[in-house]
Amino acid sequence: MYHHTVVTTPHEINVLMDVSHNHKAIYGLLFRATRDAVQDVARSESSLRATVGMLVVLHTWNQLMERHLHLHIALPAGGWSIDKPRTFVTTDDPEWITSDVLMVAFRKRVL
Repeated sequence: MYHHTVVTTPHEINVLMDVSHNHKAIYGLLFRATRDAVQDVARSESSLRATVGMLVVLHTWNQLMERHLHLHIALPAGGWSIDKPRTFVTTDDPEWITSDVLMVAFRKRVL
C-alpha cells in the first residue's frame, strides 16, 4: 500500500523564484527539505519509527499556469525500523503521515 501527499511551498519561495537566477539550487533545497521532513516524521515516536523510501515529483505551475511550486510524494506504508535492525515495519493506517504534520516539518527546514 502507498500513501500520496502534497507539500506546497511557502509563498516566500515562489517570490524567491521570481528574483533568483539559480533555480537549480532552489529546486535542490526543496527536494532535500522534503526528504528530510518526511524522514523526521517517519522516524518520530508518534509515527512508524522507521526510515522510509519515497518518490517525489516537483510541479512548478498550477492549472492556471501560474507559478505554484508543490511536491507530490508517494510513500510506502512501511519502512526499515530504526529500533530493530533488519526489520521492516508496516502500517495499515493510510494516514500515518498527515499533510499538516509534514508541512510543519517542511517549513522548519525551508524557512
